[in-house]
Amino acid sequence: MPENIHDHAQALRDVASGYALSKALYAVADARVADCMDDAPVPVSELARQTGSNADALYRIMRSLACMGIFFEHDDHAFSHTPVSRLLRADHEHSQLDGVLFRGLELYEAYIEMPHTLASGAPSFKRRFGMSMFEYLNANADMQARFQACVESDTRAQKIGILAAYDFSPFASIVDVGGGNGALISAILGAYPKANGILFDRKSVLDQVREGPGGALPRCALEDGDFFQAVPKGGDLYILKYIIHDWRDDDAVTILKNCRAAMNADTKLLIIDAIFGPRNEPNTALTLDLSMLAAVGGVERRQDEFEALFRSAGFALNRVIATKSPLSILEVVPT
Repeated sequence: MPENIHDHAQALRDVASGYALSKALYAVADARVADCMDDAPVPVSELARQTGSNADALYRIMRSLACMGIFFEHDDHAFSHTPVSRLLRADHEHSQLDGVLFRGLELYEAYIEMPHTLASGAPSFKRRFGMSMFEYLNANADMQARFQACVESDTRAQKIGILAAYDFSPFASIVDVGGGNGALISAILGAYPKANGILFDRKSVLDQVREGPGGALPRCALEDGDFFQAVPKGGDLYILKYIIHDWRDDDAVTILKNCRAAMNADTKLLIIDAIFGPRNEPNTALTLDLSMLAAVGGVERRQDEFEALFRSAGFALNRVIATKSPLSILEVVPT
């Protein structure tokens, strides 16, 4: 017997049981445990009282998460925050609560049908819910709100790296194509007060923006439509963040061509997405790629695969800019 067979077997068991930690995290996020904590240790009995939880179950869940750097366990069954667990607070500037909740509910259920995806190549979400994810979002306002909240929570953390990596000052008019509830365009316009923006997305998405607590976005027009048909004209800069990875090549090229048709010769386009790294090494793009496979049938790409899309749509890659987030900025220009 190979002397490290136990390590190899445990590696498989750890991956096979990954859902345990995922659902444990979802449970404490759903119970809003992090909102009841601060820097000083809090007895788990008090956390259980405030959240209506069973104290024994809560302790066992939290001690497991603490081993992953989510919460810190002290003596006498008490816990305090770590830099990671603070992001579960709803009031944190860069809160990831909504992202955890979305990934732990419908998206988690979609993964149950992964054997169907393996056999057919079709998204498991449709198998589970009877329609594509985007159809489901349009038909279910609650999930649409959870999805947009998830995207916003991602952007809260990513926008810091994006704003630090790219100079938006040359652009007077910025169009965020498929920009959801406007978290990114709002951050850009907040940092560059001379710029104006256009937030472009489906009507059902923008209706929620208009009806939301923030109301209208400062210096930003809301235009609804379908980026498979056309996008607004007149921008100096166009942005596609987390859009191209939702679609296979033919659909991605259609979106890019519609952006190209709206642009002038000196206009630029930013594709903000993950890019595959070296083979056999951990990379955020790999996990995202599985989400695309399960949820919508999209795909993450290597840089050369992006460049092939750009050529097909009348663009050329100008430069790739790394950010402090897992995302990269691909700046492309019309050819």
